[in-house]
Order: sequence, then C-alpha cells, then structure tokens
Amino acid sequence: MSDEGGVMRMRKLDALALPAGQPVELKSGGNHIMLLEIKRQFVATGSLRLKELARAIGYSWRDPEPGGENSMAWYRAAVDGQSDRTATSMAADAGSAHPMARRVVRYNEDDVLATLAVRRWITEHLDELPTVADLQLG
Repeated sequence: MSDEGGVMRMRKLDALALPAGQPVELKSGGNHIMLLEIKRQFVATGSLRLKELARAIGYSWRDPEPGGENSMAWYRAAVDGQSDRTATSMAADAGSAHPMARRVVRYNEDDVLATLAVRRWITEHLDELPTVADLQLG
C-alpha cells in the first residue's frame, strides 16, 4: 500500500522479504495477500462453490437441504418463533432453542467443517494438482 496524495493505493510487490526467524505482518492497509488470483491459477473441473467442492471430496452436511437461502429462511423462522429472545441467546443456548435455530447452528458448523475439509484436502494433494502454467507447458 502506498499513500498517493492522501489516497491509499495498492501495488503489487514482486517479492516480500521473509527474514529467517522473524515475523512478517500481513494486514489490511499494509502488506497482504490477494487470494482472488488463486482461482485463475488452478484447474477446477466445474464449480468452485463450497458445497460442490466438499461433496466431491466426500464431505456431507447433516441437513438434507443445505444452502445459504435455506439457512436464511430457517433463521427467520427461528426469530419469528422466538420473538422474546435475541438471535445471540438462541445460538448460545441452541439445545433449548427453537428447532430452526438449532438447524441454523448445525448448518453453520457444517459449513466451517466443510471449509476445513476442503483446505486439508488441497494441502494433502497440492503436489498432484496441475496449475494453469503446468498445462500451458504441455
């Protein structure tokens, strides 16, 4: 990031020094990594959506109808059914919460676990995955 006339501008660094044994701080407004380019660097045979990636490696959600729109409907049903309680208190006490609140919490837990499963799979198989550059060489 650089300050140009009072406006912060991002600029690409060709390299970032990583001194041995020294921490390097990455943060918003300073040095950071843009992960958006990763999608263009690796070959995917279809969607890069979490539900599809996770299912492709064998992960499954506990709910038979997982999805963002569904979770919003479940949340609204839970809040409408528990108007005297806040959403935070429902999530904190999911065991005694409205059934839809429990469903939302379970769905969100599964999304986090699916993200972890995909991350672990990619890490374990990184050496086997071709990049766009690999395919362009052939």
